[in-house]
Amino acid sequence: MHRTMAMVGLVVISFALAQAVEAKVIKLVKEDRSKTIEVAVGDILEITLKENASTGYVWKPGKMDKTIVKFKKKDTRPSKPGLMGGATKMTMTFEIIGTGKTEFRLIARKHPKNSGESGQTYRLTIIAK
Repeated sequence: MHRTMAMVGLVVISFALAQAVEAKVIKLVKEDRSKTIEVAVGDILEITLKENASTGYVWKPGKMDKTIVKFKKKDTRPSKPGLMGGATKMTMTFEIIGTGKTEFRLIARKHPKNSGESGQTYRLTIIAK
């Protein structure tokens, strides 16, 4: 009986490790907008775009099925080291947490106090298996 329980435990641990190893980081940029991408549960999306917060334009998560895609974090860094007040590179990280198909959008708009101005939209179609 103990041997059977130990074998079941090893199978469960092996399966969990195999799932963790199969997860991949998918790096996307401006040129990938409007694409359809296929991903797996556990995959990480890293989307890097230019942003210019000094003029009020910042990227924010938009439409997506939150049972499929989970926002993790946003990082920004200067496009050119040592250049102050210019455009930055913004990277948003998302995790695929469920299966299905979803439209995915990031929206760049001015801060709410200037919300009357139009902005940009980064769109993807995500198919998670």
